[in-house]
Amino acid sequence: MRRIIWIALLINGLVLLAACEEDTPTPDVQNQQIGPLDWDNSPETIILRIEQRLYDAPPAEAANTIPLCTVWGDGRIVWVNELENVELETDEVQILESRISEQQMRSLIEDVIFTGFYDWESNFIIPELENPFVSSITLNLMVETRTVERYTSWPANGFDRILTACQQISDTPAVFLPQGLWVSAYRIEPQEFQGEWRWIPEAAGFNLADVADGSAPQWITGDFAALVWENTILASASTQVLDNDATYELAIQVPGVSRDSPPTPN
Repeated sequence: MRRIIWIALLINGLVLLAACEEDTPTPDVQNQQIGPLDWDNSPETIILRIEQRLYDAPPAEAANTIPLCTVWGDGRIVWVNELENVELETDEVQILESRISEQQMRSLIEDVIFTGFYDWESNFIIPELENPFVSSITLNLMVETRTVERYTSWPANGFDRILTACQQISDTPAVFLPQGLWVSAYRIEPQEFQGEWRWIPEAAGFNLADVADGSAPQWITGDFAALVWENTILASASTQVLDNDATYELAIQVPGVSRDSPPTPN
């Protein structure tokens, strides 16, 4: 509650400041104060990130888990859209992207705050489950960067409400297709009932043994990158990849989408 009161006082201060300066013809930009809802509008700065991941995920699964919704300072937004395939009785995934206006950004930030974000505390008590999910929300404003991380339910269903607001803020979604991505791999035992496809070293420029155990990821682009993206991220079930006499699980990272991706190479 202390945080909400603090932000409310700042908002009221901004309103009074704006009222006093309405008649000022040429404000001094360098001396303008940073408001409580202002953010860094850099395209590299993450303003809002909502994610859910396994507490102890295997390395490939951790790399392949796309944050549920991410908003950058310039208004770019990327989010996960889950679709149920009734015919095949499977869940399919879309990764969508768009760009929102400053007004939409401000509205989304207000939704996060007034849902109760600054009243919540992280819950670091791990439930007695084999491998629980951990959910987190990060809000990065000029005045403060704050992350709330919880293993258990959120007050007032807050996580789902904020996620829905983020996923529905744009009315112009487009399917995201990476122009390039980083690939590494982990050798696994063949799984009898798991889908599979064969690696194409001629298209990639390397064999999976070259990037095994997650070391030295390699950059790929073009149609082959789109194929790897589809088979790894968009597939309704995990797939194994065959290369020479070995079986692998791919781990891919896309700059500007994945959680901890290396930057795009120069």
